[in-house]
Amino acid sequence: MPWDLIVGYASGLRLVAPGLDPELFPRTLAAVHLCDAVLCRALARSMGYSQRLWVLAGLAFGIWALVVLMI
Repeated sequence: MPWDLIVGYASGLRLVAPGLDPELFPRTLAAVHLCDAVLCRALARSMGYSQRLWVLAGLAFGIWALVVLMI
């Protein structure tokens, strides 16, 4: 199994954009994880959680960190 499929499904990006070109995948993944980190920080601040921890979780786990924070 190619690396982009494994990382894509683990990060949730392939669930959102299944037809994403493998050449665009790393840049798109970085942009999405950066946006997820910003959203995690904003939510963590409004909920009184550690902003630094949730920014790192958003950068590392992407949409899954955001889902955990929302729950």
